[in-house]
Formats: sequence, structure tokens, C-alpha cells
Amino acid sequence: MATYYEAIDALNNLLSEKGDLEGVAAAKINELTAELEAASLEDFNPDERIRTGFNYFKTEKFEAKFVGVITKVITLKVLSVC
Repeated sequence: MATYYEAIDALNNLLSEKGDLEGVAAAKINELTAELEAASLEDFNPDERIRTGFNYFKTEKFEAKFVGVITKVITLKVLSVC
């Protein structure tokens, strides 16, 4: 699969060789831009993004570190009492 930059370079090379395709290329680029803008607006739900971001932070960052620290503290207290 070509990267974005490779695709742009290939398009530039094609247009430099066949200048009569510039109008067609411009129309296709405008269509693609409109499709991508519409897709990005449909997929973005700020409420859902906040919820998933919070849950990720809570489970992956906070709880992972917090539970590890609490476990060490409890273990040390239990060992010092015994």
C-alpha cells in the first residue's frame, strides 16, 4: 500500500507527463476532499470520545499505577505487622 506522499508524488508525475488530465484530477481531488470531510464529521462524537478517553485513562493509566502502588503499600504493612 502506498503512503500518502508516494501517492501525491505519483499523481504529480502523471500530471507533469499528461497535462491534459489536470481538470479531471482537480475534480477528483475535490470529490475526495468532500468525502473525507463528510466521513470525519460522521465518525466524530464528542460525548463518546470523552467517555472512551476517560475509561482508557482510568483503566490503563490511573488504576494500573494506583493498584500497583496500593498493593505494594498493603504488602509492606502486612509484612511489617507480622
